[in-house]
Amino acid sequence: DGDGIGNNADTDDDGDGVADGDDAFPLDPTETLDTDNDGTGNNADIDDDGDGVADSDDAFPLDPAETLDTDNDGVGNNADTDDDGDGVPDWADKKPGEDDNAGKKKGSKPKKGEVPPQFKKK
Repeated sequence: DGDGIGNNADTDDDGDGVADGDDAFPLDPTETLDTDNDGTGNNADIDDDGDGVADSDDAFPLDPAETLDTDNDGVGNNADTDDDGDGVPDWADKKPGEDDNAGKKKGSKPKKGEVPPQFKKK
């Protein structure tokens, strides 16, 4: 790194500000992390978590268990119990991925204690 300290004594061989012990690429000043351990640093890697979805298309580029967040609530669809954010849990949702309340007029919510229509037995 041109600092005049030999690599054996230097704690940051590439001079990137990250100590060699914490640097996945201690001799490359352009890289410090490799979150998916594929040998390509995160700066050059197009899929940092190794889930097969490019970071540019991945709502959670550092979480291999998540890629989508359709309701933009910050919880990935795999962990979210209401993927579309319409208040109806996925297990009971007749239209998962669609807001079941879209287009309804204000005040069309069930009254306190009333069973919402989507949960009524037919």
